[in-house]
Amino acid sequence: MESNTTHRKAYEAGRSTSSLSYNDIVYGELVPSWVFEDFAMNELFEMGRQGHDFPEIVSGWRYGDIPESGRSYNYATQEAEAGVSMMQLDGQEKIKTLAELRGSFDSRPKVRVTGFLNPLDVGGDGEPLIICARISK
Repeated sequence: MESNTTHRKAYEAGRSTSSLSYNDIVYGELVPSWVFEDFAMNELFEMGRQGHDFPEIVSGWRYGDIPESGRSYNYATQEAEAGVSMMQLDGQEKIKTLAELRGSFDSRPKVRVTGFLNPLDVGGDGEPLIICARISK
């Protein structure tokens, strides 16, 4: 996976408007509407607004396919998460979750995934979240 121009534009739009209110941004039409209409682009925009570096591309594995929405659902909190939850990123320790301990993932295959690490949030079980997730080899 590579960062593309659209990802960078969403992030840079956040950086360039970090000192402005959302009212100024939206009503002044300072940022293209597609930034707010797409979950991943909005997250990249927020990373820029909050002063984070452009996110690194990471790989790892998770149980089950990537959700079509690009967001995992945490059944314990009953909320969509801010990206796709990962069980382990390459080079880091495996996450131990309550769902895994209960065997909730037994029927799901392990899937290798690549995407941007989301520094703004973690999953309900403390797992890392990635955006723009893609199946990797």
